[in-house]
Amino acid sequence: MKSNKALTIQELPIVPLISFDKVFAIWEEMLQAGNDGERVNAELVLEQLSAFPELRKPFSDLSMLEQYESEISLLLSPIFPKALQLNEIKSCMVFFRSVFFNRTQRFENIIMAAGEDYEFSIRNKDEDGIYITSCMYILASHYGVHLDMSSPTIIEIPNVQANTLRTYRGFFNADFAEIRPTDAALDLSQQEIEELLDNADNVELWKQKIPPESFEMLGFGLLTIFDITADDALSAVKNNLIRKDALQSGPILEEIEVDLRRYFGIEDLHIGFAALTDNQLQAMSAIGARSALVKDQCHPKEAFCEGSYDHIIQDKKMLSIPSVDKLSERGGALFKRLKGTDFKSYLICPLVYDDQVIGILELGSSVAHAVNSVAEKKLNQLVPLFATALKRSIDEYYIKLDAIIKEKCTAIHPSVEWRFYQAARNLLTSNAPKEAEMEEITFGKVYPLFGQMDIRGSSLYRDEGIKIDLTTQLRLAQEVLERAKQEEDIFIYDQLIFIIGEYLDKLDKKLDAGDESAILSFLKQEIDPVFEQFKDRNGKLTEAVQTYTDRIDTKVKRVYEGRKKYEDTVTTINEEIGSLIEKAQANAQAMFPHYFEKYKTDGVEYNMYVGQSLVDDGRYHEMYLKNLRIWQLITTCEIERALFEMSSSFEVPLRIASLILVQDAPIDIRFRLDEKKFDVDGAYNVRYEIIKKRIDKSKVRNTEERLTQPGKLVIVYSNHNELREYQKYLQYLRAKEYLQGEIEILELEELDGASGLKALRVDINLEREPTDAALNEQVETLVASVS
Repeated sequence: MKSNKALTIQELPIVPLISFDKVFAIWEEMLQAGNDGERVNAELVLEQLSAFPELRKPFSDLSMLEQYESEISLLLSPIFPKALQLNEIKSCMVFFRSVFFNRTQRFENIIMAAGEDYEFSIRNKDEDGIYITSCMYILASHYGVHLDMSSPTIIEIPNVQANTLRTYRGFFNADFAEIRPTDAALDLSQQEIEELLDNADNVELWKQKIPPESFEMLGFGLLTIFDITADDALSAVKNNLIRKDALQSGPILEEIEVDLRRYFGIEDLHIGFAALTDNQLQAMSAIGARSALVKDQCHPKEAFCEGSYDHIIQDKKMLSIPSVDKLSERGGALFKRLKGTDFKSYLICPLVYDDQVIGILELGSSVAHAVNSVAEKKLNQLVPLFATALKRSIDEYYIKLDAIIKEKCTAIHPSVEWRFYQAARNLLTSNAPKEAEMEEITFGKVYPLFGQMDIRGSSLYRDEGIKIDLTTQLRLAQEVLERAKQEEDIFIYDQLIFIIGEYLDKLDKKLDAGDESAILSFLKQEIDPVFEQFKDRNGKLTEAVQTYTDRIDTKVKRVYEGRKKYEDTVTTINEEIGSLIEKAQANAQAMFPHYFEKYKTDGVEYNMYVGQSLVDDGRYHEMYLKNLRIWQLITTCEIERALFEMSSSFEVPLRIASLILVQDAPIDIRFRLDEKKFDVDGAYNVRYEIIKKRIDKSKVRNTEERLTQPGKLVIVYSNHNELREYQKYLQYLRAKEYLQGEIEILELEELDGASGLKALRVDINLEREPTDAALNEQVETLVASVS
């Protein structure tokens, strides 16, 4: 009996002992409880094996596997049915020794075809790794530690005659084995087990805690392998194709070619590429890719005859030529280009991206009929990846487009980048002067979503911070002058103290426009020069001046304490809103690509546009608009809740008030190159912009009450359809505890340029616990519920 010892391990924690006790138990079970045929067969087998009592005892002498080969084969016949000998690739094995016995005939045939010197090549297994793996098996089997030890075992076996390398996946079965400790085994505490698991790569630690030969493994293992050559090669090709430089690196291209040979089973397969840009087939030799069809560049019709051009470029279908020689009978441009190559069979595959042929992939072999329609079918699942990889390579040729866009338009949102690339390409290919402008970029019939989170009362708190700082600085100056007057009673000190007193009285009542600049001017022009003269005076006066100076911020040259608290709080709120909305935007873009921009003021406001014209593939459905509207509602509630939770840590007690403006009718937007931003296009759409700019200060009709309030969600709408849609959303959000209380329906005061506006207003549940469900899942559930 042949055995494979490709992996000789000198030191292991487990001593394997071959035992067939569990197989004998199967026969004895059949003898006692089997049907008539099973009992008769079991009696004959057990009687025959009774002459070999040594097979009933555990043994380590591997020579016994060959000595009792036929008896062992008879003993194992329930596990190795004769009818499956040419179907299954299965063998018994000695654990952790890579010694295999009682192989099926198909397994034997594979090993024999590998050549006399072949030894198993098991990937990702080194000596230390196998020691630790066997220890983990001990932890699981003996110590009861729950470990997921499932990992694929990959075996590569050559076929010498076919000059191929086949890949197999192995599965191990330990049902016929058991493990037991020897005298060398140690009792491990829970702490020691955790230490081992925290140091999975420290083989010395594992050897210390689970010494060599501290356990015995009685029985044998079963190895069943499956041929995964095509799948493995396919996976390798896919992994290479998703790399950024897949078609721009010679070594990677060579790997792809080798793996494609394994995948197709064609020993001398060669690949080639050509890009189709600007209606020209262009060889990609500059990045290491060859092409049998194109040496430099040419029009596709020059490379193909009329029929093949229509088939490949127009119909976007593959063309396989099993015999290039037979093609010569018809002649034509394609044959003329192939006759100078060594190819006897050939395939052309159009690579399609965004429904456009962006290039071709070529497969060729020097063997006629090696590349055929079967290869065409196998290639299908790789075509999208080749197309994507080729697209990335083509983009390298168009790096100038980025330069044009950055120069003309600065930063562009990813959702509309495609349209700017299109315009830049048109400018680049037009040979226009460098100073020429890009074509006008407009998007028609898009749906706007506007939202704002305004910091309520920010101007009041800002003024209060300024008053505190001015008052503090004036009082500090007053103290210095009082000290100076004690030392030198002159009129100028009295006059300055008088002016300071007037300013303090004024600040005590109200901060009017111009007061801040007047006071700061007074301090700079009247007080600072006087204090400069005090530096050489006696200690007490110098101390008073130093106290004043220490409170002056070195950057803004004034007392900057109250206002700093205000500005720090505003910055914290803006940054938190920005961070939360950017994070939520990632979810929103995953729902459907759309344009998004935000602005920071005293709070944050943002614009979103969604519609068919904004996506280059043209896919759009009203469902996406509903998704984004609900996303907007949930995101607003979550931001309000998060900021309310943070508010106790704010140095200034600021709150935000949220508003959403609904626009059910689509509008047109245009990119303004002069201002480098999008704006509404057309007089009719201007009303929407007017409302956006004026709505935030609006009041409830016939009252002095501001529409927006901290802790409330406000949705401004214009018509009944918008009302009905958002009522459904709000009712459901209230049921899900995002909102609470009654939903108010309010009329707004008339706005200059916009009338008839109404609003929904409802309390946000600021104490709602955050959900573990992903935002997209919540939105999808809500859409389904209200549709």
